[in-house]
Amino acid sequence: MALVLISGGMGSGKTTLANRLEAEWMLERNSLAAPLKAMVGEWYGIHPDDINLSEVKNNIRPTLQAVGQYYRAMNEDYWCYQTGPNLPYDSCLDDVRFENEVDYFRSDGGREMHGDVVHVHLYTSENYAIEFAQYRGAPESKARQMTSEVSESEARALYLKDCDLAVFADDGLWTPGRDEEIYKAVFDFLFDEAHLTPIG
Repeated sequence: MALVLISGGMGSGKTTLANRLEAEWMLERNSLAAPLKAMVGEWYGIHPDDINLSEVKNNIRPTLQAVGQYYRAMNEDYWCYQTGPNLPYDSCLDDVRFENEVDYFRSDGGREMHGDVVHVHLYTSENYAIEFAQYRGAPESKARQMTSEVSESEARALYLKDCDLAVFADDGLWTPGRDEEIYKAVFDFLFDEAHLTPIG
């Protein structure tokens, strides 16, 4: 096993899945947005541990979006170049959002660098994403704006990008029972396909 790419819209469970892959399968969790968040956090004097807090991230999200898209406009693979070469061999990326990012890691160069590459998509609807953003403290108008951003709409559609496994969830906020059902589907797929070896 080498690299698991995790895509999906806001609140689909990408980071939760990545955390479990790290804890149970020893795949180090990484994010394409980590260099972007470090850059913007430094500008605003925000400690790296605080940048993902809902009240902080909701406020600086427009800046993150604008800066992220600015560098993508110069080179769509910019954030892949910032992250890819620094990934350890056994790892996962919890925030794949664009088709070119999948292509970058699945290219011959990407496979040469990372070995086996598996794309897992966690699908939820835009309505769910809006509900999730409101649950995390965003007013309805802001939640609708956040979930209609290009990065969100493209991320929700990445199950169309020849993914290895797509897991579809019903609308409504996630529950621990649904988490288990969805992550079991992911783990079973990875294990059955001989992509992963469990710890112990």
